[in-house]
Amino acid sequence: MRRLLLFRHIIATMIQANVRKSLATLKFKKSREKATTIQSVVRGYRDRVDLSRKHTAATPVAALARGHLTRKRSRQKILVRQAKQTACQNNGRCNFAML
Repeated sequence: MRRLLLFRHIIATMIQANVRKSLATLKFKKSREKATTIQSVVRGYRDRVDLSRKHTAATPVAALARGHLTRKRSRQKILVRQAKQTACQNNGRCNFAML
């Protein structure tokens, strides 16, 4: 009889331990999921801010590059036109349609 009671006590203790273990595991998983969610939100916010900062920094650089290329093309056209005029003046034969 004593052995039976001891056996039941051991089984009950093992069942309680397994229940506590499974509840602790569930609690840990939930807290881990919450932490992962918070981390993903923070990382997303940080990445959006960083992308916005990069875009803000890239916009003036792109504008400067476009302006430089436009001025370069305009200057190149002027130089070509001047070279043609100089060649025309040196030859004495001018075709004004080419200018």
